[in-house]
Amino acid sequence: MPPTNRQCNMRLRSSGFLRWSSLPAEIRHMNLNTIVDLQNPGWAALASVSKEWQGVIGAKNMAKLKLQSSSCLDGFGQVVRQRHLVRHIYLCIELPKYKCGLCQGRSLPGRLNGIDSVVSKAIAKVLTVLSTWETKGPLTLELNTTSSSDTEHWAKNIRFDDDHDADNQDLTLAESNWYDTKHRWVDGVQVKPPSFFAMQQVFGLIILEHSSSVSVTAVTSLMILILFRHHVERFTQPVYQDLHYQSMRRNRYYEDFDNASSSSQNLSLASLRLEQLSISFLINAEDFVAACREEWTWDHMQSIALAFQGSGKRYAGSINSLLLSIAKLALRMPKLETMVLWNGGRGNSCAFIYTRNKYYARVLWRGTWVMDICQEALEVWEAVVALYSLELKIGHERIQEIINSYGDAIHHINLPCEIIPPTSLWQMRIEGA
Repeated sequence: MPPTNRQCNMRLRSSGFLRWSSLPAEIRHMNLNTIVDLQNPGWAALASVSKEWQGVIGAKNMAKLKLQSSSCLDGFGQVVRQRHLVRHIYLCIELPKYKCGLCQGRSLPGRLNGIDSVVSKAIAKVLTVLSTWETKGPLTLELNTTSSSDTEHWAKNIRFDDDHDADNQDLTLAESNWYDTKHRWVDGVQVKPPSFFAMQQVFGLIILEHSSSVSVTAVTSLMILILFRHHVERFTQPVYQDLHYQSMRRNRYYEDFDNASSSSQNLSLASLRLEQLSISFLINAEDFVAACREEWTWDHMQSIALAFQGSGKRYAGSINSLLLSIAKLALRMPKLETMVLWNGGRGNSCAFIYTRNKYYARVLWRGTWVMDICQEALEVWEAVVALYSLELKIGHERIQEIINSYGDAIHHINLPCEIIPPTSLWQMRIEGA
């Protein structure tokens, strides 16, 4: 006899909640990923529920480690079993508090005491731990410095430590009504810029004291973002003594250094071992090309992005010369799939973009102004494409949006590769708004 409706209803009411194990694996993983995305208070502790939960929640929690306080640095050495889960190490070094010259009643502020030692010891400590790690996959080491005094004086509108990764948020500052007449801030506007000496406390020199001889092979990417405001002397070379080029398949550089000649030589040599290279605000494409030698071959290079100098029709001759030179380099990059040369600033955004897939290759000029690529440069690019027996397509696209800053220029240029991380791009657009 089939059950009555009343019997069915009674069974449904008495069945209670479904057991977690009775849910399909796809549904369970969707729920766990929702927990990860929401990241409500205490979400990381849920990794201890079971191995299944640890596989999703624990992996996300350990994917990016932020090392800031001294206790974090001490605990970093105890990460052993979870090493294979770590994909990004963000070393944010806390600098000493300071007072500006105005607050001290002096015309010239003093240099931050102990800053060289603090930065050097923190980097050495992390590299010593990383020297015990084995290469298990992609691992990024990101460096930054910050002081709690940075926004207390002149630099209230500058971001120094920001984990913002979204690229679709409003370009507004969380707090923009600063009123500090001593430092010339009135209703969120700086009515008088700080002196050169005042800004040296924010952007000043750090001299790295390097004494470590450890060898690090686990790190595959070194990141120095625009959050890293200070100029660092003897920084690149000491780090490269510790990080093997062979293991660093992808390098991104974003900081603005003065010693372009030395940097271009070091980076051009390092590029021979890389699969991806993106350089912004460190050296320009002209310096990179000049540092390369005719006998070099980039056997591993798949993607390269460089910034070039000059924008507008009056620079068309020098840009065409660069396109010709860079095409000759591309002839010696057998695995190259993406090549980007870009330029941007207030009122301007433009890029030469080369892309290749299994069906065809394409060169594209995208910008706020029209560029006529010379026939000589196009012929060399046709020779590059001929290496793969592909057709070369040529295109032009016009950017119509208003460009208020470097950040806007990069955002609207819509490149096929990442030339600056979303966090830095968002930050640049906020500071330039």
